[in-house]
Amino acid sequence: MLSLGQFVKVIEMLYSMRHFDQAALFVEACQEFKLLPTNDETSILLSYFHCTEQWKISPKGLILNLDH
Repeated sequence: MLSLGQFVKVIEMLYSMRHFDQAALFVEACQEFKLLPTNDETSILLSYFHCTEQWKISPKGLILNLDH
């Protein structure tokens, strides 16, 4: 999928495999190089990652990441 340029599908696959950190990093890279199309599907996907990137999982549980 990656070599075919189906970046949204790659993000969805990473997310479905519970690779949340890698999916978030891939979203950031795609945004940096403007590889994602602008439509309703991607805007919903990106809004999810923007909402959740402020939170990170630690051994003590879910904590707010104030570095962003």
